[in-house]
Amino acid sequence: NHRLAAAALADRAVLQLLDGQFQTAASTARECLVESRVAGRVTDGYLGRAHVALGWAAFYDLRLADAAAELAEARRLDGQAFEPLVGALCHVLEARLLAETGDVAAARRLLSSAPARPEPAPAFLDGIYAVVRAHWALVDGDVGETDAQLPVMRWLDWQVSTAAFEAVLADLDGRPAEALDRLAEALAVPTSGEQLVCATFAAAYRARVQ
Repeated sequence: NHRLAAAALADRAVLQLLDGQFQTAASTARECLVESRVAGRVTDGYLGRAHVALGWAAFYDLRLADAAAELAEARRLDGQAFEPLVGALCHVLEARLLAETGDVAAARRLLSSAPARPEPAPAFLDGIYAVVRAHWALVDGDVGETDAQLPVMRWLDWQVSTAAFEAVLADLDGRPAEALDRLAEALAVPTSGEQLVCATFAAAYRARVQ
């Protein structure tokens, strides 16, 4: 049954996304869309899961226009299903796109008003909200808000993002030696998914501090 296969693949794509396997999630999402076309079910609400996975993968590939297009399609389809998880993933992706295209203030306003989320929320979702809020607060010069997000990262044991943001805060506070120590810790931890993005940020920041 191609419809059941499409639904199962849509679920798998979201699970892979939550595990930080962005490109694997995109590949699964494309398989899902093929199965849905074969089944003649191209407007079913669950397909929003596939499009949000494709949107996140496009974002990490820096294909921002593609990410925005997938976000719009995910929202259109999810409007039929009203899935809190898909809605939350769309919410974060929209904020990231706003910030990357220059409207940091709008992105921060959006992030401050989180939509309904599944309870309990997946760890990835809590972590990504903390990282994105911390990052764009830092860009906006709001170090207090960045510091406020660190307890969530520590609780989730997101060591790379924790150490990276602690390093930046230490550097801004006039403690460059401590900053370099924390950056070394961030870069010593094996990474994947979102933490790989934070490791790239840490490497770039270390080059700036040294």
